[in-house]
Amino acid sequence: MSASEELIALTMYDDPPMMGANSFLRRLQAERPVIRVQTPAGDEAWLVTRHAEIRKLLLDPRLGRSHPDPGNAPKYVDNPMMDYMRLEFDFASEPEVHHQHRVLLAPYFSSRNMGALQPWVARTVDEAVARLAAQAPPVDVHSQFSQPLTAQILGEMFGVPSEDRATFPALLHQASAVADMQHAASGRDTLLGYFRGLAARKRAEPGEDVLSGMTREGTDEECASMAVGLLFAGYGSASVQTTFGIARIARDPVLRDRLAANPGLVKSAVDEFLRTGGSTGFIFPHYAREDIEIADITIRAGDLVLLNFGLANFDERAFPAPDEVDITRSPNPHLTFAYGMWHCSGAPLARLQLTMTFTALLPALQTMRLAKPLEDMDGAPDYLSGGLTELLVTW
Repeated sequence: MSASEELIALTMYDDPPMMGANSFLRRLQAERPVIRVQTPAGDEAWLVTRHAEIRKLLLDPRLGRSHPDPGNAPKYVDNPMMDYMRLEFDFASEPEVHHQHRVLLAPYFSSRNMGALQPWVARTVDEAVARLAAQAPPVDVHSQFSQPLTAQILGEMFGVPSEDRATFPALLHQASAVADMQHAASGRDTLLGYFRGLAARKRAEPGEDVLSGMTREGTDEECASMAVGLLFAGYGSASVQTTFGIARIARDPVLRDRLAANPGLVKSAVDEFLRTGGSTGFIFPHYAREDIEIADITIRAGDLVLLNFGLANFDERAFPAPDEVDITRSPNPHLTFAYGMWHCSGAPLARLQLTMTFTALLPALQTMRLAKPLEDMDGAPDYLSGGLTELLVTW
């Protein structure tokens, strides 16, 4: 990177809105598609702000998640979990191993398997909605509904015993901490130890779950690493997007009533909720494996590249009237689940959870609304909660 270029300090929480992309990042997006920044960890990186450039990079095999010198790789944030995930792949073999992982996971998240899983997800959602409706409002739907529901669904997919499903979310939150490295490392190590032991049990008595499938391809250590990484990404995303979708409905009675009267719109509404959901600015780091020329910028091999999917979802070059919530928007090429070789393998499950959730909630809680203005809800700098610690609704 040229020393003469302006270095823009980037933090995870510049004027964060409860939903949408923050104003600081929107200004950067308007200026340039690729911007040299300083990360919260104090390292230099390239922030990619626009939809077209991010999609192009996600299709470029010269971009990866590993670094040739991992001990000295620039960081986005100081966090043991991020360090562990950066070391998950050996630089030389990353493309092949990443492809193998995707091939391994594909059958579990296929259309056929999602169809077979749909009745169970529907029952699980219905039970969660019934428990929610039985409570006396106002209720915090983030902690009392979205998080336990997501833990239950992901636990089922990964073969986590039902009695353990309530415990791993707290450890995932602990591992995501950026203010207390020792506390975060303890959470990460506890999670890895749990899944090493669970992988060993699955190896002895395999089931039809994802972790059992992993044991046919890797060691207990490799299985634990992959499972924790997938859960770390999937739990935070699915639970937060469920909560933000509820927020969209609860704050807008016209939208709520329109969806209740037209259940066929729920599927397209889910994609629009995903596009316009909350964005903390947290970004999984990528690294250039070779020099890459893009938008008149040369990204050098080894440089840290930050692809801001939440910001790209508000790029007016890709989305007409990006700040408008249009539940009939089509096409809707949002990047919430990334794209190309980096597209989230678990996206079909997240979509299933969201679709079943809103389909069940709308008739059960027909007068659901926010208990107080969204801007007055409590928030905290936490990646897994999207900066949200509560969403109080009443009915």
